[in-house]
Amino acid sequence: MNELNDAREDLQSYWNGLQAQWQTSRQLWRDAVGDHFEREFWDFQEAEMSKLLRAMDDLNGSLENAFRRTEAP
Repeated sequence: MNELNDAREDLQSYWNGLQAQWQTSRQLWRDAVGDHFEREFWDFQEAEMSKLLRAMDDLNGSLENAFRRTEAP
């Protein structure tokens, strides 16, 4: 379980860094190609990352419940 938490925290940290870099890039990249990239690629990645992080949280909760049940007398 700790490994899953660590992986989730690492992923969130990397994602936060990538989001910050994208914001910086987007301020400079103000044209139709930038709009297309954001719409076709970046928005998709944001949605998928949110789903992945939620799924990792759900999985961690399920694993914690399973471990608690197996440890109970």
